[in-house]
Amino acid sequence: MRTGPQQRRRRATRAFGALATAAALTVLAACGGQSGGGTGDGSGAAADPAAVQKATDSTTALSSPPEFGLTDADKVDPAGASGKKLWIIDISSSIPLVQVSDAATTQALGLVGATVKTYDGKGSVTEYTRGIQAAIADKADVIALYAIDPNLVAGPIQQAADAGIKVIVVQYGDPGAQLPKNVAAQVTYPYTDAGAAMANFIVSDSKGAAVGVEFISASDVSNSKAIVGGFQDTLKAACPNCSLTVDDVPVADWQTKITTQVNSTLNSHPDIKYVVP
Repeated sequence: MRTGPQQRRRRATRAFGALATAAALTVLAACGGQSGGGTGDGSGAAADPAAVQKATDSTTALSSPPEFGLTDADKVDPAGASGKKLWIIDISSSIPLVQVSDAATTQALGLVGATVKTYDGKGSVTEYTRGIQAAIADKADVIALYAIDPNLVAGPIQQAADAGIKVIVVQYGDPGAQLPKNVAAQVTYPYTDAGAAMANFIVSDSKGAAVGVEFISASDVSNSKAIVGGFQDTLKAACPNCSLTVDDVPVADWQTKITTQVNSTLNSHPDIKYVVP
């Protein structure tokens, strides 16, 4: 089982924390386990050398630190956020990325006089609803749903809107995705591109060998479809003879079932050389 450089993850995490903070700041200032089907068989000819080179070039390009070309139009006046209150409803506070992003957002908004409260959704629609209702009762100015599909809590979101509270979504889907009713904004990654980047890394790292791959998805996370789709399409195009097994593990079960699922899949698919969590 192999992974890319950890440093890229840390950079992406810091960048995402900054983006999430900017989105929350903008709205605040404005306020008044199931296995999926496999593809390929993990045997046969290696990928076309041109496809391997393309994957390698893409991986190399993405290994450099990102550059952000902010303009005056991207600047936010923080003065309006002073004294405002943001509630973040996390899909699960046990996820390291969520913890880092929440901490960064809390720190950054604290610098401009805004406060942040977080609520652990524990991967449960019932808890998401309770969190939104608690935010309404606390007279939040903005509610952020972190990786939670807003369609699952349309009723509570309507209640927030009726109370004059803005709702934003974090990690909902690809940039430009149409937002559901009563959702004011989103802050997100290009998930389809992220899936493609991971597939390209595997093709490059394996030098195009027809390897087996296990992908751990979470269909209860709204962005999962995009990232899995980007991964599947890119791997199939670059390495037709690679095999892919997609295992769906709900967020609430990550801490208790991922290890068991991975062990089971590796035992039944000995050709697997890469596991993508």
